Amino acid sequence: MSLKLVSYNICPYVLRVAAALNFKQIKYDIEFIDIENKPEWFAQASPLEKVPILIVDGTKVLFESNVILDYIDSLSLPSLQPQDPFERGLARAKQEFAGEVPTNIHNIIYAQTKEKFQENIADFNWYLDKLSPWIQHKFLLGDEPRLADFSFASIFTSLNVIQPFLKEDHLQKYPNIKQYALNLLALESVQRAIVPQYSELLTQTIKTVNGYIIRQE
Repeated sequence: MSLKLVSYNICPYVLRVAAALNFKQIKYDIEFIDIENKPEWFAQASPLEKVPILIVDGTKVLFESNVILDYIDSLSLPSLQPQDPFERGLARAKQEFAGEVPTNIHNIIYAQTKEKFQENIADFNWYLDKLSPWIQHKFLLGDEPRLADFSFASIFTSLNVIQPFLKEDHLQKYPNIKQYALNLLALESVQRAIVPQYSELLTQTIKTVNGYIIRQE
């Protein structure tokens, strides 16, 4: 069986998939495309024309990162999901929650006015308020990383880059989340999922956008 991930190089949703593949030691290839100039084959392969997609055996295509994560988890044991049906469903719900945050970070970067920037920062803090009570252990569901954790890894990878542009450390009042972020980013599987020069690429995007985040006084 062959697996190929297709995405663009700083996509937060491909990072979660690549990290899970790395953790489960499943071999895969990865191909990056220009998201602003999508090739025709990609538009045909991806029904929503969104990344990432996973091409299986050259012809079969899965789309939507959470669906891809479920498929990856089914490929080898042990499973990274809880056995109890309710706990498994709750973990999946937390993955969905994590999937909302990259859009918020995108909005922080692209906000052009002080009002919009502050609105998006308030939304980010709202997400942190919701996340904090869930973090009672080293990882989301215990002392070992599970599938849901990889969905949060991309959030903190992005946050590490934008933090110098922010006027305050938004994790300062959440020491449990701050430690959780450190635990996630210390995982070899996560580090291997981060593309070379990720920080430089995202920083260049921030500077090119020239949003309020870099113009604030």
